[in-house]
Amino acid sequence: MDFALTSCPYCGRAVDSSDPARYVCQSCGKYIYRDRSDTFSFIRPSEIEDRFRDIFSAVADGNDRKAMDIANDLVESTEDADHDSFFVRGYVNAIKGEDGKALADWKKGWELLSNDKNLDAYICLVSRAIASMILYKEREFIEFSVVGHVDRLCDDIDGSTGMSCKSFVYYSILENCLDLAKEMDEDERKVLRDVIPNLFRRAVAYQRNYWRLAEVIDWYLHFIDFHEETYEDDDNEVPHIYYLVGKTFEEHISRMTDEDRIRIFDRWDDKSLRENIEPLLDAMVGPKRNGILAMIRGKKEGQEGSNIDTMIHTYVDKCLLIDSPAEEPRTSE
Repeated sequence: MDFALTSCPYCGRAVDSSDPARYVCQSCGKYIYRDRSDTFSFIRPSEIEDRFRDIFSAVADGNDRKAMDIANDLVESTEDADHDSFFVRGYVNAIKGEDGKALADWKKGWELLSNDKNLDAYICLVSRAIASMILYKEREFIEFSVVGHVDRLCDDIDGSTGMSCKSFVYYSILENCLDLAKEMDEDERKVLRDVIPNLFRRAVAYQRNYWRLAEVIDWYLHFIDFHEETYEDDDNEVPHIYYLVGKTFEEHISRMTDEDRIRIFDRWDDKSLRENIEPLLDAMVGPKRNGILAMIRGKKEGQEGSNIDTMIHTYVDKCLLIDSPAEEPRTSE
């Protein structure tokens, strides 16, 4: 997907897009990198920057032991345990499939991060590592809860930095999975068959900029070769729900203003989305959805199953704070 932003995924305000490598938020000042697989932008000019590059070279050469030796030495020798060293060691741990150790290192990195202006560089680094770890575990048939792992990561980010960025993290991991898939043949790509829908579902569930959501849904539907006219024959009932959701958002948003967008963005954070929005979406497209196929077919045949429309409108209205005058906007961080 062409990565294009008109607003900051962290605070919702306008971005400057004049830099070809990154956006700059005009409000919170954060850099947002266009290339979500960028693993070098976190590196600051210093005496040890070459050692960070040596780690990535070792990983690229398949020499995980050498990469870990350098990373361990950096963590143990860097004065005051520099956060960059923990982020990079976490990267190597993830490449090796050590998900628990990776989370522990990254948690320490978030805690030591004193300035979040370049937060997105670390999210790019972590997202690339998690995508690689997902592929490794899927290929080796190792049981791994992707959602549980990423949720813990996002909770650590939020706890240390105050940034609710779960949707953007899931989106970045999805982008990296698809980027890595380009190097795989058709049979190998089958390992992502279940992973991609789960990553996408969470990116949707925790999206706060609903002005961008319809575009993301359209991209996903195009990626899976969805066709509205033949969705039932193609066994695409769940993508059909996303199609209807996207169209409903577009219809409402066409009558709203940018001030509405900011008000809605500020109302939600990851915690409130988990409590109020995610259950509504999961009821339609989640792993424990009940009777969706019957509802869709019932709608097509003019039966009572048409209450799928009610579920979609309830979800979209809740997201957009329609008929919710009592909702108080949150103060943007």
